[in-house]
Amino acid sequence: MSASFQNLFDKQSADYARYRPSYPRELFEFIAFHAPGTTRAWDAGCGSGQAAVALAEFFDEVIATDSSAAQIEHAIANPKVKYKVVASETCELPSHSCDVVTAANALHWFDIPKFFAEAKRVLKPGGIIAVWCYTDVQASDKLKPLIDELKEKIRPYWPAPIKIVADRYRSLEFPFEEVEMPPIQMQTHWNIDRCLGYVSTWSAVEKYRAATGSDPVAELRATLPPAVLESNELYTITFPLPARIGKTSL
Repeated sequence: MSASFQNLFDKQSADYARYRPSYPRELFEFIAFHAPGTTRAWDAGCGSGQAAVALAEFFDEVIATDSSAAQIEHAIANPKVKYKVVASETCELPSHSCDVVTAANALHWFDIPKFFAEAKRVLKPGGIIAVWCYTDVQASDKLKPLIDELKEKIRPYWPAPIKIVADRYRSLEFPFEEVEMPPIQMQTHWNIDRCLGYVSTWSAVEKYRAATGSDPVAELRATLPPAVLESNELYTITFPLPARIGKTSL
């Protein structure tokens, strides 16, 4: 990850830990089922640790790495997860030491060919790599116009790597034997404060702030009636999870 992209996540590290959603258990069940063992998993670009902690339910040890020290500082503590500040392209793990390598909503920020080469190096024969992202946020009818308004305002500020996410990782050169996974999605039920907190973590929001000196989420909040802001009504948000899952040769 370049320094400019890393700075986006350094600034947002506390909000990442607070507002980013958790992944569904069935995703990790699928990964563990296809892994050659459950001794060690490496979660690359771990951020605040949502995927790493979920992996810890299925693996004896999880090495969770991120190039952002601020993200690691705010990561979720778990006795089976060891956090390290290190680039995903040079993780320093021994060769053939991992049953699984994951990158949860992070691959698009990496030097992808170098990361895939590093994953091949650290995976055991028959080891599993799973990379996924989330996009196409689907909000309930009341919330959808607000999300659409914010998306339109920040559209020019999305960093270039987000194009890979918009393509749902389909165009990636994926140098592994593909493992087909049934469609999976996250679903959350958040009040308006949690919804606004989540969208405030988008990289385009931070780029907008830096470029204009204004906060598009604060501007959106200012347009909402007090009754909406004071309500504890829960809004349903669904996140499809496009994934690429593969294995190394035996």
